Amino acid sequence: MPTPDRPGGPCPRGSRALFLRLLPGALFLLIGVNGYLLTCHDCLAQLHAALLAIAALLTLWLRHALASARQRDAQMGVLLTSQAQLITREQRFRDIAESSSDWLWEVDAHGHLTYLSERFTPITGEQREHWLGKPLAELLMPQAGSLHAWLAQTNNAAQVRDRLQCHYQDSAGRQRICTLTCSTIGDPQGHRGTVTDITEAAAAQAEARHLSLHDALTGLPNRYQLHHYLAEYLGQAQCPPMVLLSLDLDRFKPINDALGHAVGDRVLQEVARRLNHRVQACGMVARLGGDEFIVALPRAMTPAQVDTLCGQLVEDLCQPFELGLHSAFIGTSIGIALAPDHAQTAAELLRMGDIALYAAKAAGRNTWRLYAEAMSARLLARQQLEQELHHALACDQLRLRYQPRYATIAGGLCSFEALVRWEHPEQGLVMPDAFINLAEDTGLIRPLGRWVLENACREAMTWPANIGLSVNLSPGQFNEHEDIVAIVDQVLRSTGLPARRLELEITERLLLEPAPGVVYALKALRERGVRISLDDFGTGFSSLTYLRNYPLDGIKIDRSFITHLTAQGNDQAIVRAMIGLGHSLGIKVTAEGVETLAQLEYLRTHPCDEVQGFHFSAALPPEELRGLFAREMA
Repeated sequence: MPTPDRPGGPCPRGSRALFLRLLPGALFLLIGVNGYLLTCHDCLAQLHAALLAIAALLTLWLRHALASARQRDAQMGVLLTSQAQLITREQRFRDIAESSSDWLWEVDAHGHLTYLSERFTPITGEQREHWLGKPLAELLMPQAGSLHAWLAQTNNAAQVRDRLQCHYQDSAGRQRICTLTCSTIGDPQGHRGTVTDITEAAAAQAEARHLSLHDALTGLPNRYQLHHYLAEYLGQAQCPPMVLLSLDLDRFKPINDALGHAVGDRVLQEVARRLNHRVQACGMVARLGGDEFIVALPRAMTPAQVDTLCGQLVEDLCQPFELGLHSAFIGTSIGIALAPDHAQTAAELLRMGDIALYAAKAAGRNTWRLYAEAMSARLLARQQLEQELHHALACDQLRLRYQPRYATIAGGLCSFEALVRWEHPEQGLVMPDAFINLAEDTGLIRPLGRWVLENACREAMTWPANIGLSVNLSPGQFNEHEDIVAIVDQVLRSTGLPARRLELEITERLLLEPAPGVVYALKALRERGVRISLDDFGTGFSSLTYLRNYPLDGIKIDRSFITHLTAQGNDQAIVRAMIGLGHSLGIKVTAEGVETLAQLEYLRTHPCDEVQGFHFSAALPPEELRGLFAREMA
């Protein structure tokens, strides 16, 4: 049996066989002709010509046969290459189809499954044999509409439908989400397509959408969702009524600072739970960020109902927060804005709530205030003052005044307290009560306090060496962004003032809500020789605790106790107790606000260490201190 020629050989099998069959005849003809020529010498020339013609014809025929063979060989090679490529493509398609998250399906004209790819079982957990012959609509349920109607909309093989989102249950009973593609096949018309499982992608998308609309820590609606909700509700043809409560937590920052952000986060989560419990389904509770929350109630409420709700919210948030080994106590201030009375847009309603919130905080915290037009005027004035204070710091409009302090018994000059004033270009000399609180709220207290410390120490270097300097420090100068110890060190080095001549006065507010590192800073300053004194003693809540727990060198009895000192009443007993307490602890006691001789005589009878007030002198500008020094020397 002949062996087929290999692809790519010199000629195909038919051409080679024909050539072999013709070759003996051609040779025989040549031999016969040659023999004949040998016998017929007379016809030699004619026969030789005939022989050459036959040889030429044979050569031409052989060339044609070989060319045809080469052409057929090339065609066979192309065919075999195409077959190999087709096999490779089919294998590649099969590998892709069986390794992807898609499975293939085909249905007949009645929508019954006629084919399911092998990936169907690994993805769904179902057996192909179980579903073949059953309607595709029993397997896949569209999220909306009818699967049959969707398939019917594809009318020709060239048309491919948009993906249809469906769901189905896998073999474990879990609901899965998928998308379906479809095109038409066959006659009568059937359909073919793919199913892509997008359960994980859909879950991730839903989670991303949830995070974009909710606060990650508390799960409450965030600022974006709140604005959308308010805009949609208030954007109706006729603005409907709404009560908006703007809440800001009181005393939350000390919890974060002292106990850490993890504990602070737990407090915020519990705040969210309490607010939600109180409001429930009556409205929306949202967190704007930090310790700011919004309660939006889409309905009309009487003033009494609003007051009742605000009182309940304040009471809820004033209850202790039990955090394992710690109990935390906070409060809240609430600003109230009404739609459409105060505003008819989301942005304006939130702004009015903020203005009312500011008024509530200024009123003492743990309270609430309803927005009023006058609040806007006060806020605008405050913002104007803030801008002017920035300008004052930059343009050298601040001035220092010095109030002398005297020894109670001996009467000699001991030191001066540096007091800042603002030389306003329009209002004249502005007292600190008008701008210090603003400076603390805006953070300007840090550059302002440093300016006071540096200029006062530089001025003190021109005084006699036995005269001390007292400078007030604000709680805002003790925070994570301000290294007060390093600042004092730098000022003392740059001015040359000995540390023993400097006294720093702190308030009970600093100790009531201490920032991290306050105790360390106070101890570090004392180790350098700087004295620490507690100002406004007696006006706080835990003064005795301060004396025991904090490194103090002195206390200053608040002027409110000195004002009525000569009248019969409790003030005398309180002052005597304060003086006795200070002396028993070995710390210096100073009485401020001494304005009459009678007050001074009483303090000499029950002697504190030092006194200051208008009875001796008002706060003086630096140029007037020379005369005071001269009188002291005389």
